Amino acid sequence: MKMREKRRDVYIAYQILEAIRRRQIATVRQVIKDTGLSSRTVVDYVRWLEEKGWIISQLVGRSKLMMLTDEGEAILEKLAEIITQFRGR
Repeated sequence: MKMREKRRDVYIAYQILEAIRRRQIATVRQVIKDTGLSSRTVVDYVRWLEEKGWIISQLVGRSKLMMLTDEGEAILEKLAEIITQFRGR
């Protein structure tokens, strides 16, 4: 039996991607601080964003350093357009 993929909130993905983009390289702790999201939410979404290939990360000491991939940059632009359209209504 195939497990259903967990539904994701597009705005949360946008917030995390945007927080990483602003810093260029960000830690999980910085993303939590910048977005106001819970640590559990950020860690869960970071794992998913890595699986999608939208971010890459590397463990340095006890910190996970993350940055956007080219595909992540492109997705972030698309999400920003969509969110701007909805906010403008």
